[in-house]
Amino acid sequence: MNFSFKQLLLIFSLLITSIILTACNGNKNKQQGYELPDLTGKTKVEYKQFLNSPLITIVEKTENHNTIPVDQFIRYGDNLVAGNLVIPGKMVYVYFSDGPKVPVVNDTEAPQIIGADDVEIPFSSEFDPLAGITIIDNVDSNLSDRLIVSGIVDTYEFDEQTIIYSIMDKSGNLSQVTRKITIIPSEIDTRYTDELTLDASYEGKSFINDGIGIVTFVSKTDGDTAKFRDIKTGETFALRFLGIDTPESTPMGGFDPWGDEASEFTTEKLENANLIVLEGEGLRFEGYGRYLGWVWIDGRLLNLEIVEYAYSTAKGSSDSKYFEIFLEAERKASGTKKRIWGELDPDYNY
Repeated sequence: MNFSFKQLLLIFSLLITSIILTACNGNKNKQQGYELPDLTGKTKVEYKQFLNSPLITIVEKTENHNTIPVDQFIRYGDNLVAGNLVIPGKMVYVYFSDGPKVPVVNDTEAPQIIGADDVEIPFSSEFDPLAGITIIDNVDSNLSDRLIVSGIVDTYEFDEQTIIYSIMDKSGNLSQVTRKITIIPSEIDTRYTDELTLDASYEGKSFINDGIGIVTFVSKTDGDTAKFRDIKTGETFALRFLGIDTPESTPMGGFDPWGDEASEFTTEKLENANLIVLEGEGLRFEGYGRYLGWVWIDGRLLNLEIVEYAYSTAKGSSDSKYFEIFLEAERKASGTKKRIWGELDPDYNY
């Protein structure tokens, strides 16, 4: 194919123009990039809604700032600012506030343990070694979880006991306090009698025939023996109270300290009773011509109350239904140091 000179000149011109345009477009593409947005006021959670491009790699950084809130945008790295164009593939650092810089404190003062004074605790009472304890520190707060208490207080032991409180603050300063706990006699109370209830039916029954039933009081013998009348059969009989053994107070048995007062206590309870129910257990008749039983007065077990008032120790076999509660009542009553547990009977001629 033959071209004229004019045709060749036109083709050459078009070729040069194409090369120039291609070069210009290449330079233009090199000039283009990703424009950084203004992230002022944006947080770590929010900023990716505005700065999100596959053309760049984002790296989060933090630094202290006295006025910008924690986690809010501060600046771009490498002296970049909003509106700058960054070339594709560039790594862009985004700085967020870490709050004001906290000055380093040279803490040499140990924390204080407040409320660990020596104390007297009544026998058998509850004792919480942490009750009333507070920790004060000149730098750190909320140190209570660092407090260690060494030692155990047994309020059923009459002796001087100690526990040690130890705490170390975050700077390594240690405090220790030794606390003296003195167990003292408690007051008489009837916590066990108050809580116990009769769990058997007695309506229409006879103690003589059925082992449980309503009776009336006839006369006293001493603190743990009395006479009753079965309202079902009309029979009068003597009853030895189960679970106790009060001091003697009869010419036959003799006279012991607190015997007369124990007898008077029992008599007063029986004489003022509205309802007396006797409850038998196991062998209900003993060799001295007496029945054996539990005496319920207006819903309260008199046998147990006599123990709690420190007029008797607890007696009975381990298979008795009330064995455990009588032992607990005796242990508690012994801690009062009252009557049979340590007091002199003012009416007894020693």
